[in-house]
Amino acid sequence: MAIFTGCTLETIYPYHNPNEGRNIINKNFECLEESIQFSITGSTTANTIVQAGTNIVLSGPGAGSVPPLYIVNLDDDISLNSISATTISASTYYVGDVPLSAITSGNTYTNSTPTTATVGGISAGSTFSGATMSEMWDLLLYPYQSPSFNSFAIDGQSGTLEVGDTITSGSKLFTWSTSNSSNVASNSISIEDVTDAVTLGTGLANDGSESLSIPSSITKTTATSHQWRINGTNTQASSFLRNYNVNWRWRIYYGTDSDASLNAVGVAALANNPLSSGFAGTYSFAAGDYKYFSYPASMGTATTFKDSLTNIDVAMEPLYTVSITNTHGVTTTYNVHRSTNILGSTIDIIIS
Repeated sequence: MAIFTGCTLETIYPYHNPNEGRNIINKNFECLEESIQFSITGSTTANTIVQAGTNIVLSGPGAGSVPPLYIVNLDDDISLNSISATTISASTYYVGDVPLSAITSGNTYTNSTPTTATVGGISAGSTFSGATMSEMWDLLLYPYQSPSFNSFAIDGQSGTLEVGDTITSGSKLFTWSTSNSSNVASNSISIEDVTDAVTLGTGLANDGSESLSIPSSITKTTATSHQWRINGTNTQASSFLRNYNVNWRWRIYYGTDSDASLNAVGVAALANNPLSSGFAGTYSFAAGDYKYFSYPASMGTATTFKDSLTNIDVAMEPLYTVSITNTHGVTTTYNVHRSTNILGSTIDIIIS
């Protein structure tokens, strides 16, 4: 059998960085492996590993006064991973200059100086106290995957309604989805009506849907919104959330007409009437007739009308106002703009 002349096991200290610590651990295990593969000759001194027959024998400081400690029976074909606190508990024994307890529990890393940059799963500003090398590598290579809500909505509910429209009371199906769902704490989902400060459900499972009752109908008579919120807790006791809004909007009216003036009925009958939060934008008008553009006075006043193709101003008559009552019975004042001239071709007008 080849002769093994010995090796020294090193200690990991706080000033070692993770790469240095990894290298020291690798060297220590190589030393242990060599001691298993070969036999040592001569007398045993303090802090050495020797092989006697089919067993590894460990002796500590003051060899001769400490009886041999058998670590692993090689006849059982057990790997070095079998060296554990359940096999060896005497902290007075050493491997090299490393206490045996340090090997059985894993060398630790302590550093009170905050890290200066995020590396892997270790965020900038982290400090360490008694972290094992296994814990350090897990933090670096396997950072915690925080869950979040990918979606949250009320099934079948439009996100935009006309001012005066109503969301009726009663049972509604709230739906959601999450990322990293295995890291969502059990039964930690809750849903609330933020606007009305009402909790609709708590202690819910993260199963993607829940039928909950809206206690009263919701109607808005101004351009505003209503908000619901879903909350969750992750397995590290941190909360996460997502909001869902339904917005109430006024209509704007635009199109063409041969009449030189339109009343409220005529304005409301123009070809285009989208719901909008403001009037600024680019609008397409059909060929022929005057170009009309009307919007709630509460949105402000348009001052610029430009042909999008030429960037030349489109001549417009002074604005006038009409009062329009929508299909939900809500009345508001509208500004009305009309082109000075009949424009024979189609045109896109930039309005601001």
